[in-house]
Amino acid sequence: MRVLSLLVVLFLSQGLFGQEFTERVYTGNINGISCTLRLEPGSLHNDETENRFYGMILGSDGSTYILMGDQNDSSQLIGSVWDKFTAQEFKFLIEFNDSGLNFNFGLNDSYGTTVNFYKKGVEAQKQFSDKVGLDSQLIGVWRRTESFSDPITGFSYVIEETLSLFGDGTLQFISKSAGGNGGVTGTTPGQQLKGYWKTDNKALFTSDLPTGPWMNNGNYLVDPNNMMLKQSGGNKLWNRIQ
Repeated sequence: MRVLSLLVVLFLSQGLFGQEFTERVYTGNINGISCTLRLEPGSLHNDETENRFYGMILGSDGSTYILMGDQNDSSQLIGSVWDKFTAQEFKFLIEFNDSGLNFNFGLNDSYGTTVNFYKKGVEAQKQFSDKVGLDSQLIGVWRRTESFSDPITGFSYVIEETLSLFGDGTLQFISKSAGGNGGVTGTTPGQQLKGYWKTDNKALFTSDLPTGPWMNNGNYLVDPNNMMLKQSGGNKLWNRIQ
């Protein structure tokens, strides 16, 4: 599932909120991709299974996810969500609260990623900054540069890296470089990576998947403008640009 600005339309039944079936609208963010989520009781689909719910997420990028879950005794929804095009299955848990809901998902029932949705009209600034396992001080866009110059050969290069740590636990890493020797210069497109991040005991961990495995990127020191990552190969200083 890709991190999305969401418009979520939920149809909630009497069993869920103790009132007649009504439409409720929630907003959130998953990877900057806007989408619509519709959740309906099974009775609208001729499914007599008690507390069964069906749903669909439609992303503005064309992505489509199908949901099916059951309401438990705590009024949570637990079930599976499938990517319509790849058949990739994720597990989800929806927890309702006063301001909206939490959508927890992952490759298994350990979940690993939580997306907060808010009722329409509720401002969702720094939406995931209070998520357990994320240090909100690190949320933002960071940049570092590394340069080298050899006065004997005349060879020099510079590497620029940008690290975006989003409040929903996702990240984007971009690296590009340029170098040359005398009159010959060149650049490389570098790399762009997307993944997930978390913090534990003042250490930054990253992963390709929301459920891990996690790589320790070192302990960090952070203030409003700078972040220092202490690694075995040397400390890396990042400057906040956003």
